[in-house]
Amino acid sequence: MTAGSVVVVANPTAGDGKAGRLIGRVNAILEQLGVDHEIRVSGSPEEMEQLAHAAGEQGGIVAVLGGDGSVNLVVNGLAGTPGTLAVLPAGTGDDFAKAMNSATVFAGNSGFTASIIGMVMIPATGAKSALGS
Repeated sequence: MTAGSVVVVANPTAGDGKAGRLIGRVNAILEQLGVDHEIRVSGSPEEMEQLAHAAGEQGGIVAVLGGDGSVNLVVNGLAGTPGTLAVLPAGTGDDFAKAMNSATVFAGNSGFTASIIGMVMIPATGAKSALGS
């Protein structure tokens, strides 16, 4: 993976399995957009944080596919890395994405070096969405 690549860290159990059902769609959208990417599926909360940390160390974009708990784990994993956070909301409530209005961009703060570049909403209709849109 290169610095401009996207690593999707997915929690297949988020949203009562919604995130797991979206993995193929996320992969297809990123392929259609020509985005260099890799999808890593987590089997546990500890692994989610570890996968995020390893991806963040590569310095690219780490997109979390899951809900609020998944976002929290990935943020913890990215702490201290040059990685950039993107959120693909696929949880039950997705309160973080709602609070950010799915479009807010801001830099890291208080020792947290990752930045959020945007959210991706994956509509049920099959329409395309892109990071930062």
